[in-house]
Amino acid sequence: MSSRIADLIQAVDRIGIKNVAALSRMTGMPKETIRYMLKKRFPELDLRVETVFNLGDLGLQRYSATISFAPDALPHANSILDRLAEVAFLTYRTGTLLEPTHVALFAVPVLVEEQFHSFMRDLVSEGILRDAEFKRVEWVRNPELKCGFYDFDSGRWSIDWAEVGKRPEAPPSPIVVDQPRLKPAIDRSDLLLIKELQASSQRSLVDISGKLKMNAVTLRWHFRKHVLPVISYHRVRWIPVRGGDQTKVAGASFGFSQLTRSQLGKVRLLFNNFPFAWYEAGSRDGSYRAELAIPVEELVLSLEFLNARLGEMSLPPWETYLLNLRSSMCYTVPYENFTDEDGWTFDPERALSSILAVVSA
Repeated sequence: MSSRIADLIQAVDRIGIKNVAALSRMTGMPKETIRYMLKKRFPELDLRVETVFNLGDLGLQRYSATISFAPDALPHANSILDRLAEVAFLTYRTGTLLEPTHVALFAVPVLVEEQFHSFMRDLVSEGILRDAEFKRVEWVRNPELKCGFYDFDSGRWSIDWAEVGKRPEAPPSPIVVDQPRLKPAIDRSDLLLIKELQASSQRSLVDISGKLKMNAVTLRWHFRKHVLPVISYHRVRWIPVRGGDQTKVAGASFGFSQLTRSQLGKVRLLFNNFPFAWYEAGSRDGSYRAELAIPVEELVLSLEFLNARLGEMSLPPWETYLLNLRSSMCYTVPYENFTDEDGWTFDPERALSSILAVVSA
């Protein structure tokens, strides 16, 4: 069974989940078996299929950020972050352990970048944030699930760290730089469909058309014409959150600056072959960030392994955050800030008033 699941994961990573017949041909498994594994067995193993979109094609520029709240606003931090997702392009956030800092991702329309940064500075001057540091992200990638370290029969990771260091290391995939479009070929219906697919990749277009109250034929046209071309890839991710329990996994974020091309290659090689890496991103200025989701029983050995390998590379100083994944939240594409008449929009004054209202409530 383990090898069959691993084969299906690799096939889904290559072609997604919509074409079950193609998955059947690639894996040699019956279509009904594949449907059962995707709907039942994957969730039992804490596996989730996700659709990754090219945000640059949607006219969005990615930013990574570290955010610290002012003392008076700290009790409202989660509510403020939720509001930022509604009015100011936040797409992901998680708190850190040991210090009152949040690691976040934003997807900002290129036409309103200056207004957005001015708005974030206003949050500092208004006493909402103590500090907010942003870095432009020019490429992102999700390393594949390391099936060789996961026992699919028991649903547990099995790591021999001495063996990990001896294994041949596969080179990282090439970097593909996103170039955000000034005038993306999308409309609000496209964004609503993307939002639904981000929330659940396995939902059928018929189900989505019912929720959006859109004609099924019209929605399928939007999918084929505008949405399918902006899908970058599909991936299978390990997320152990059954029953809302997120205490079985610890997060870690490693951030690097001013890496040379050679140093970047070595760091990427390390994290791309690390069993628990799920996200990497960087920019042409030598910035690089990797995020990890580590089973708690492997946390100490994982960090020992990484610190030893990184210490051998003669790198500039880097930052490491332990992440509180109980406070993490992924948000969909910021469809609230798009209209068919004006395209992407941003009202800094309304957004600021909205945030201030959360604090004063």
